Amino acid sequence: MTKENYHFYWKDYYQILQLHTSAEPEVIKAAYLKLVQKYNTDQNSPKFEQKWKDLNEAYEILGNPLKKTSYDREFSLREPKKHQVSPPSTAPPARPKPVVRPAIIRVSGVTPGEPRKAIFIISNEGAAYSKIRISKPNDWIKIPRLKSLSQSAKLPLEIELELTGDEWEKSYSDNIIVKLDEEETHIRIELTTIPEQPGTRQQGNRSTEEKPENKPRRDKPESSPTPPGPIIKTLTPNLRWKRIPGADYYNVWIEKRGKDAWEVVYGPQFAPFDAFTVPEKVLTPGGEYFWFAVAQGREIKNGPTSKVAYFRT
Repeated sequence: MTKENYHFYWKDYYQILQLHTSAEPEVIKAAYLKLVQKYNTDQNSPKFEQKWKDLNEAYEILGNPLKKTSYDREFSLREPKKHQVSPPSTAPPARPKPVVRPAIIRVSGVTPGEPRKAIFIISNEGAAYSKIRISKPNDWIKIPRLKSLSQSAKLPLEIELELTGDEWEKSYSDNIIVKLDEEETHIRIELTTIPEQPGTRQQGNRSTEEKPENKPRRDKPESSPTPPGPIIKTLTPNLRWKRIPGADYYNVWIEKRGKDAWEVVYGPQFAPFDAFTVPEKVLTPGGEYFWFAVAQGREIKNGPTSKVAYFRT
């Protein structure tokens, strides 16, 4: 791109992402994801396409350390007042603000002894911090992996969970406390196991099917690639799909069979992981539904869509 063209297309990416020029990498990404979710609710607006283009363009520059350095150099010449340092303030320094997404993880329909995976992300939407602390969860929750999603900082931090219930028809819950220095928040984890099924037996605290020994398990809720699909026992199922490399997040859609056609009853709903729990009052008893998830990301064009899954309530 020539200098003349760059001048013609110059945009204030900090203003687009609603950021200060001193924003840290994790704050930049958190602001981008927040606006992604906001714009997803405005898809019918004629300005949606331009908003989406500007948002992705801004994050492509500010989310890349090398491109950001080059942009800041030009930005300081075009917007010098925004780079001026304010005089020292007598007010106390701003504090870090820990944020976890999602705030609640609910997993249901689990067989005792069957581990389930879940993921949440810790980010900072406040001032700089010096220490990250995560409380030790109850024994039914394990943390097998922590992964930084930034090359230049520890946050955002992806936390992988392994949830295992040992008893039939029991509800488990726990809060994991997350602290950045002395500022804290928490994520609530809930798991519910199924009632004991005929043809199963207990081995210690683990359950096994009498036959066959190595029967593969299917994701819950039970579903079918063709209508009408099986009947599920919950109105708040946990939907899961295969993670797509390069996806920054997913859009989840749920449609219900109406009198003459299928109708959207939920979506597009922002989901940062490869699982999503349907909230209450979306599904109703006696309904016929299907759902699917669409991958979205800066490196993805024409987002891949999961297989359509049909089920009934």
